[in-house]
Amino acid sequence: MNSLHQPYLDQGEIIYAAKIDSVISRSGYKKVQLDIYSNAQNIDFLRVYYNDFLDSVDVSIEGKRGVFNLVIPNLIEKKYVFNTISYDMYKNKSLSFESVGTVYGDRYNSTLLNRKITSITRKDDSVVINWGDPLNKMEKCEFIYQTTDGEVVVLNILKDVDQTIIDNYGIGIKYRTAFIPEENALELFYTKYTDNIPALL
Repeated sequence: MNSLHQPYLDQGEIIYAAKIDSVISRSGYKKVQLDIYSNAQNIDFLRVYYNDFLDSVDVSIEGKRGVFNLVIPNLIEKKYVFNTISYDMYKNKSLSFESVGTVYGDRYNSTLLNRKITSITRKDDSVVINWGDPLNKMEKCEFIYQTTDGEVVVLNILKDVDQTIIDNYGIGIKYRTAFIPEENALELFYTKYTDNIPALL
């Protein structure tokens, strides 16, 4: 019976480094940020594996505790599994902590549509814009026009606004719509600008 266990006994006791406490994944355009929380005091560095352990990035900890932000750039658009392993000062390593994150890119951008303008009414130097229903995961519209004085104005019109009144309107209207694919995403994703709007009434 001892012969079955002897190889493991010969290896001695396996000592593991402390695992990290948590990871929050934040999606971005062709990148992802991992907010890694570690509360252990003796961790030297973290090694984050992805692409089925083919690629990895090291994060220096040097015994500190807290949240460590790791940005991994130049990623293709897909869902990733990240495995984070801690290494302590004595070169012991921890068990893997698995987390999942999604990277967005041009394919996602190509699915985004501008919020519709249902009507535009002009009275003297004022313009009233009525907006269509807000789109799924939309945050705002970035609206650009020129005043009668020649000043270029950029308005950020939030998704819960259904009517916008512009005073001192001169010429030109173009706008684009911003989306956030996930609640804690790193950045907004924008449609292309459009000047395809209903005729002024």
